[in-house]
Amino acid sequence: MRKLVLVGTPVAAVLAIGLLGACDPSPGPPRPSPTVSTDTASPTPDPTTTAPEPTPEPPSPTPEPTPDPTTDEPVATGEIWQWALGRNVWSDPDLQPYTQTLGRTWDTDVDVQSLGFQLTPDASGAVVAVTVYNDENALGYPGSETSFAAYRGTLPLGLTWAHTATDVEQLLGSDQRTGGWGTDITYAYTTTDGLRVEVGFVARHDGDLPGSPIHFVRVSPA
Repeated sequence: MRKLVLVGTPVAAVLAIGLLGACDPSPGPPRPSPTVSTDTASPTPDPTTTAPEPTPEPPSPTPEPTPDPTTDEPVATGEIWQWALGRNVWSDPDLQPYTQTLGRTWDTDVDVQSLGFQLTPDASGAVVAVTVYNDENALGYPGSETSFAAYRGTLPLGLTWAHTATDVEQLLGSDQRTGGWGTDITYAYTTTDGLRVEVGFVARHDGDLPGSPIHFVRVSPA
């Protein structure tokens, strides 16, 4: 007669685990451990907080040296009667263009007919008088005379070629009158800056003087 043996629960559980273990396949290879990087990334700068690099200033330009003057003579500026007095017609660079074709003699007047002026030098060549002319052809002077064109610059004493002897007498008076009897009647004036200004008219007789045009204006040291 068979005996039934009651197996307790803990023993049955052990047997069941043993049976399951016998049925499982062989365990696979062990999983690799996760790799941890040891590199430390550099932080990215915040563009809103990064200060801009300063822009270098350009170097200051070096000033150029002032050239030495090439001549002791003052530069010719203004009217010929203002700057030519006292300058030498033979050596002055501003006057040489008018004298380079002339023979050098002590009594040579430099007549620049096309520009309407005459330079009168002394024996050394220094200009002692400058005469500016009205248009001699328009005034009716014969062609055998110098035939100056009208000087186109400004005249002394505020005069113009449109003024007549009557106008000049009203503006300046009739001081130091010379001429007449066949020569140009001339009035002479002395300026406050030490110049003698002579105004010659076309009239050569008293009866022709009223309304007579200006023929020339001569400037010299007083």
